[in-house]
Amino acid sequence: MLHSECLRVDQLDANVLDTDIEETLHSQIDQLIQTVPVNAARYLERIRPELCILCDAALWTTRIYTGASPGQHLMDIRYKDYPNNKVFTHFTISILLPYFGNRLSNFNSNNQLLTRLVAKTNAMIEAFSILHHLHFLRSGGYSTLLEKFLDMRNWNVNPRIMGEVNYDTQNRELLWHTFRDALLLLWPLFRAAQNLYQRRYASSSSLNEPDATICIVCGEPATVPVKLTECSHSTCYWCATSGKGVKKECQICKAPSLPKMEFAKGTKIQ
Repeated sequence: MLHSECLRVDQLDANVLDTDIEETLHSQIDQLIQTVPVNAARYLERIRPELCILCDAALWTTRIYTGASPGQHLMDIRYKDYPNNKVFTHFTISILLPYFGNRLSNFNSNNQLLTRLVAKTNAMIEAFSILHHLHFLRSGGYSTLLEKFLDMRNWNVNPRIMGEVNYDTQNRELLWHTFRDALLLLWPLFRAAQNLYQRRYASSSSLNEPDATICIVCGEPATVPVKLTECSHSTCYWCATSGKGVKKECQICKAPSLPKMEFAKGTKIQ
């Protein structure tokens, strides 16, 4: 029983998985051709497209028995109303027509008109597919142009559970937080080197210029300045959050500090 239309990201992941599985099978054929003797390798290279078609046909039999491709099965989705005749039509348009088009252009390579016709047809199909893909990313619906033509929508096999973890999104968030923490760790070192350079090579007039954001803890120009909302004194973000000097009150006026603090642009922190 199908429960609801699936998300766009699930459809994209299923298509990517199907493509990866097909490319893996085709790479195994290439490795087989490289390992056989030269005479057999020449013959196998000539019939390589047919071998790929046989592998694809064997892979597509899963749609007949389970109603879903391997990628859809991994993503727990499948097409609604996907009978065997539609599977055959889907296979014919997706696999057989490109095969016959390429074979025809190869066998008639001297016919420039046919070659240009096949190339232009493929280019037009690719252009329409890209436009449909952009529309799908914006509005959802059918993930490919062929699915829209055959009226095949992806549905969830099992009901979605609130709070499911998207591990790709989680990995991106972890990488971003790691980069942010590394930047906050290295930025004080950069500012210290910058101040050392200014003291050594800057002119005396530039050293006498006042700095509006001096940290009340370390006495240096504040790195990622944080302002205490009660008294408006500034401190480094690292000095404030590490407990180096600012704990529960300002060192200068004894006003309450944490957790009532905000960045220089007004974003509050805890």
